[in-house]
Amino acid sequence: MNDTNDPSSRLSGDRPLKSIEDDQFGLKTIVEVIAANLTRNITIGGYTIGLEGNWGSGKTTLANFVMEKVKKDDSPIKVIRFDPWLIGNKSAFIPSFLGDLATSVDEYEQSTKRWWHIIFWIKRKFGRGIAAKITRYGKFSLILSSTTMPLASIDPTGAAAVTAVGLRGFGEISKFFGSTAKAIPALKSDISAALLKLSAHNRFPRFVVVVDDSDRLEPPEALEILRLIREVADFPLITYLVCFDKKILEQQVCNVLRISEGAEYIEKMFNQIISLPPQEPFALRRQLTNLLRQSFPAEFTTVDQNEKDYGYRKYLLFDVWTGTLLKTPRDVVRLTDAIKFGWVYLPATSDFIDFGWLQLVKLKAPDLYRFVQSYLVNVGAFRDGGRPGDNEPEEQAKTLSDIMQNLGWGEHRHRSGIGEFLPGVNRFVLEGENKKVFQFESGELAHFEKNRRLGSPSHWRQYFSFSLPTYALSDEEIAEFRKAAALGGAEASAKLVELLGREHTRPGHYVDVLFDRLNDLPDNALTDQENRGIGIALSDIMDDVVTVSQEFVNSGHSDIWSNAVKLLKRGKAAHFRNLVKNGRAIGWLSEVLRGQGFAHGRPDGNRANSERQWLDDKQLEGAIASLLNRLKKMGFDSVFRSPSPLDILYLWHQLGDATELRRLLSRWTKGDTQFLKAMTGMQGWSNSSETGIGHPLRRSTVAAFMDADGAKSRLQKLTVGESAVNSTTLQAQSLLAEWEDDFRRESA
Repeated sequence: MNDTNDPSSRLSGDRPLKSIEDDQFGLKTIVEVIAANLTRNITIGGYTIGLEGNWGSGKTTLANFVMEKVKKDDSPIKVIRFDPWLIGNKSAFIPSFLGDLATSVDEYEQSTKRWWHIIFWIKRKFGRGIAAKITRYGKFSLILSSTTMPLASIDPTGAAAVTAVGLRGFGEISKFFGSTAKAIPALKSDISAALLKLSAHNRFPRFVVVVDDSDRLEPPEALEILRLIREVADFPLITYLVCFDKKILEQQVCNVLRISEGAEYIEKMFNQIISLPPQEPFALRRQLTNLLRQSFPAEFTTVDQNEKDYGYRKYLLFDVWTGTLLKTPRDVVRLTDAIKFGWVYLPATSDFIDFGWLQLVKLKAPDLYRFVQSYLVNVGAFRDGGRPGDNEPEEQAKTLSDIMQNLGWGEHRHRSGIGEFLPGVNRFVLEGENKKVFQFESGELAHFEKNRRLGSPSHWRQYFSFSLPTYALSDEEIAEFRKAAALGGAEASAKLVELLGREHTRPGHYVDVLFDRLNDLPDNALTDQENRGIGIALSDIMDDVVTVSQEFVNSGHSDIWSNAVKLLKRGKAAHFRNLVKNGRAIGWLSEVLRGQGFAHGRPDGNRANSERQWLDDKQLEGAIASLLNRLKKMGFDSVFRSPSPLDILYLWHQLGDATELRRLLSRWTKGDTQFLKAMTGMQGWSNSSETGIGHPLRRSTVAAFMDADGAKSRLQKLTVGESAVNSTTLQAQSLLAEWEDDFRRESA
């Protein structure tokens, strides 16, 4: 787990910036222009400015920068922040704002008056000042809003609302305004006149009202804000700076007013609409890189030399993918936080670029994220002994193709470099209509596994949920086995026995995974002590492994055995002869020697392959002699108890003395019990779509070790006779039913 104490790794959240010093997008000039107009050029009659941009584009940040600039310029402007999002009740928007305005006006008046302005203080005390009038105006608006809100959008002056309320309602309202029941338009005019008079005695007084997040409101609430700024509270000295997403606000207007042109309506509401400068993709990428480099400097400076494509994948993430998917500063902040949130809790050997790419598609391409998750579950199935369905490679490729088309890559999907993040998709990327996924290149899965990448069958799940797949072994468990192997064969054997007994739907699965993981290690990664301990452990329990996993029963061969041979080969086992002398896994050792015999061109000399030779001639000769000597001493009872007697028999036949083997086997099979045991041990394996898995007793196989015709005739005699049916006759009948006359004769 990475260090979580570094302050730069703390989550920042999606908070707008407050100081121009933090600007990374070149907003300084536009900030100065807006601030200059607010403080110098806008008339006293009131003004409405719209600050328009997409969600997350930085409207609030820009407004903050403008207000900061206004304050730094020592302007007499007083700023009012109005957040309708926090109020929640549209009928309270206008009175709530007017209450804030009254407070600000009162504070402004107090700051500009002296003790001798007796008239000001008398008016203030008896509720006849500007602030008091604004407060009464707000209370009246509250009653009108709660009583006749639908009329408000038609007649914002309130005259129609008074008529609708009726005389009784009007009487209730009038108590807020004294016995004269002054009309609302007149009260509004009084407020406007008072504000203008205030400006006559003070140098350029202004109130700037910043209205944020109006586009996050429900449509009727958004319309109430427009009514506020253009009709109800369009007072002198007040400039509104309203932040909104134009597309969203247009839709809100159309939905509420049932008109087709929301854009024209909005244009009438604002004296000026300023669009937030579009953020250059390069600036967004630069901001992302800077933020992540501050939090994770090591990930940007340290490159694993064994991971030669790291630099290219870094380019793909921070230039290609972010350049396509990141649109706003909010996107940058959210992605940065997503990486911070999870990266520090992944194992230190995880891949930073892969994790960043996964978080990016999770935030900005959810369809692709869901595909990646589903796809890697299937990739993981390869470690669990499964495979995708017959049509799944084409169906998954079609799904991925549609997603890439929607993301804009289409025919140029190869430019995305998606094959650098997901194994088995290069055919999808490069081929036209004949698209498939799960088409793994040689060593591709091993490459992802070795580097603990997102596409690793053993590691993918930790990138999603910070834990390994249920079928996987942790890096710590791999390290523990290596440590045990370095201590000796007995310790390594104990670890293998523990893994062999670990419960799984496929018995022996975890031993197979261990071998895969060890084989995926770089060349020379294992020490001589580790190789020696592993070799001893393999020669001790490999027959037990296939017995538990039943691979020979189900498939006729053993992938686990093959993986173990690859692992043994890595150590160039100069000590292999000692393994042959002492190892219990006589069946597996026989297969190992047969493979080396074939690599050396034995028995016929036509199939030599020097690249597969890891024992030299002398080592091979010594190992064969040792194993054959053991076989003669242990006898055929032990041979036929092996999980694969045929491997032992063929070793003896092909690399030893075939005549001696036939003679000794003929002597041992004189009794019916031993004969039937020998016939059972010579059964092979087949798989047919019509009959399923079978275990044929082929004439050609039997002929290699004894007289095939004589063996068949003997089986036939054992199936009939005067004696009652017993286990011997039943076994003979079963073997005879599996007999295959392939008419291929083999001489001794």
